[in-house]
Amino acid sequence: MIGNNLFKKRQSSGFTVIEMIVSMAIFLLIIGVVITIFTSFVENQRNIIYEQKVLNQMSYVEEYMSKAMRMAKVDNDGNCISNVDETGYIYMLTRGIETGTAKGIKFINQSDSDACEEFFLDETDPNNKVLKVLKNSTNDADAVSLTSEDIKIESIQFAINGDQNKANVSIRDWDLQPRITFVVTILLPNGTERIIQTTVSQRNFN
Repeated sequence: MIGNNLFKKRQSSGFTVIEMIVSMAIFLLIIGVVITIFTSFVENQRNIIYEQKVLNQMSYVEEYMSKAMRMAKVDNDGNCISNVDETGYIYMLTRGIETGTAKGIKFINQSDSDACEEFFLDETDPNNKVLKVLKNSTNDADAVSLTSEDIKIESIQFAINGDQNKANVSIRDWDLQPRITFVVTILLPNGTERIIQTTVSQRNFN
């Protein structure tokens, strides 16, 4: 009897194979849940950091472009805006004009030594579209990037609000300064789009 009791105690002091399998399964399940939560947290943090980077960079670009376009002046000689029917224009839409909007805009910036400037979306690489500025040149190779390739720009649209954008009193048919609206669509890493829209009024220095 004493021997049987010792044998039973030895049996009850260990784990069965089934108990070990169940314990391991629970342990692995918990580890899997923790890893999933941690991975999700890291991914969300990365998206937040990227989105903040995008917003900071686009805020600078938006301010830079807005300031330049506010300082646009009349091109009375047609040296900058040269492919319109008449002189006296302030802005000209460029690059793929469709239904009143375009991927670029051209004007004379009187705050930058009357430079002939053009903002446009460079789509040379469809997977890495870059917003650029071109000054006093018609060669796109001279353009300077305003956004990095890290910023995934889907599209940009420029539109001139108003019937005309002329400033010559003898030919204009409205009394307010022209307004430019530009809309930039950005693709975030999670696949969602962020749309940034700004409207700028030209200062009446003419």
